[in-house]
Amino acid sequence: MRWNHTPVSEELGVAVKEAVRQKSRAFTIDSDTKRPRCIIDKTVPASPSIGKDFEAINQLFVVGKPCLVMVRLLDEVGSFPGVTEADWGMLCYIPEDAPTGKKLKIEGLNNSLKEHFEDTTKELHLKALHFSKKFENLSEAIFERAAPRSGSIAARFQNEESTHLRQLEKKLTDVEEQAEKIKFNIGFISLEVTPKESFKLALGLLLQEAKGTMCIDLEGDNNELLHGEVLDDIVKVSQLGGRVPADKPRYYARMMEKEDDKQLLLITWLPDAASPQSNILYSTTKASVLSVLVAATKGANCELCQAEVHHQAEFDGELPITDVEIGQVIVRRASVSGMAARESQGTLGKKKRHPKYRRSTYQANKDPAAFAAKLEAANAKAKAEAEAEDAEASAAAAAELVRVLIQALAGS
Repeated sequence: MRWNHTPVSEELGVAVKEAVRQKSRAFTIDSDTKRPRCIIDKTVPASPSIGKDFEAINQLFVVGKPCLVMVRLLDEVGSFPGVTEADWGMLCYIPEDAPTGKKLKIEGLNNSLKEHFEDTTKELHLKALHFSKKFENLSEAIFERAAPRSGSIAARFQNEESTHLRQLEKKLTDVEEQAEKIKFNIGFISLEVTPKESFKLALGLLLQEAKGTMCIDLEGDNNELLHGEVLDDIVKVSQLGGRVPADKPRYYARMMEKEDDKQLLLITWLPDAASPQSNILYSTTKASVLSVLVAATKGANCELCQAEVHHQAEFDGELPITDVEIGQVIVRRASVSGMAARESQGTLGKKKRHPKYRRSTYQANKDPAAFAAKLEAANAKAKAEAEAEDAEASAAAAAELVRVLIQALAGS
């Protein structure tokens, strides 16, 4: 199965080795928000009987919220015959109505632990149990599955497990196919930024589910990489007020329903507490981000709009949402593509340069105020040129229509 591998933290590895000595029965597993790795969220202490401990473990499962619990199966009373210290259970609670991103996250953590402890270190033997509804009596459900009363019951349990995994696989396949469409569409344009795989998968999930919110950040030495992360706990725009960083700019893409159509809103977060250089960087790069979104949503029947926010309190009210002028974005993309083509013809055979900074970043750092003024003037000029081109095209179309009508009248 195709899951993103998440490394196991050193603390988790040590806790597993010390579980008997520390009298630990189970760990809830989560991913670190600062860097990708499997970490311990909560610890359940061990009693002599695992049956009693299952009562405490069952309290960790909250209806509607996916959860992964790693359970040490060996106990003092020998509840599971033949198990050793190396035998652990993986309880994967994945409700059917949970967000797809959270479902895939839990299964990804489960597979990452299996890959680490079984395939790499070969320290443990892991047995996973997937379930979509919380058990009233977890202990009874576990023991019944460990020693089914008949072959038909065993087959039913196995079929439930296989069905659950097939559904997760189907979800992942749908998201991957959507990400491939995004990758294909983006491949036809020249950009100043490069979408990372995390961006494509996060946006693919939003488009596939037709809902959700993702955070977009600039990464790389030259801030040329687009990183994306789905924010599963954000179900409405007002909740972003408590999540945005106070002193760092960001982009947020929010998929919303608008009557019978889908609407993708790009929010540019430019806090006053951030440095002028970083705010200018995100402001100037927004056109490239919009170009990516225009290309990525091609054929998705999705309306693209934008808003710019400077204070957290603004998220509590109505955002200043405006339509994205697709024509202007396309003009910008076309000019960049043309420039790239001319440069490639003129520099054929020459070594490609890799400057430390893009020129726009250098100018922003040198004189933020002057650069902002130039940027505003350039944007106004580009908008005027786009409007002039639209007017010229409309006039040409009207003239052609008049010519056709005259010919038709003359022929009659």
